[in-house]
Amino acid sequence: MAATSIERELGELNTKVERLEREVGGIQHDLRTIRDAVVSTRSGWKVLVALVSAAGAMGALAAKVLPVAGWPH
Repeated sequence: MAATSIERELGELNTKVERLEREVGGIQHDLRTIRDAVVSTRSGWKVLVALVSAAGAMGALAAKVLPVAGWPH
């Protein structure tokens, strides 16, 4: 009887391990997808920051120059 109980327990553990292996495979796939998305957007963020910085610099320049030029009247 003890051998049957051990065999049954080993079978249950084997089933759990197989399920966990499938879940880990799915998690690995998800992580790769997230990594690829981060890598592809990394340069996009740099361009966005550069554009926002340039717009801010132009706004600051306009705020300094336009009053000196007499605008608005």
